[in-house]
Amino acid sequence: MSLNGFQLPDGGAVLRTAETYARDLFERVLNTAAAGFLAAFIPAQAADASMWYAAGGAAVGAVYSLIKGMLARAFGDPNSASLSRKV
Repeated sequence: MSLNGFQLPDGGAVLRTAETYARDLFERVLNTAAAGFLAAFIPAQAADASMWYAAGGAAVGAVYSLIKGMLARAFGDPNSASLSRKV
């Protein structure tokens, strides 16, 4: 389909793009929830937490995301941080 020389994608490409976006978004939401859940297990009491415990809590999520991204490159599409081969 063309509009004054501007090429529009066909409907199938648009649907595939929306499906890819939804799959990637769902994966990222689940991984963020998992990283937050892991960070909650840092052994610190609420009134007792020091700066180092807080930094450790943030590091757990960052390390989890890094490992997940490296595994995704190995097992998914090597050009994406998604585990899905379709993203």
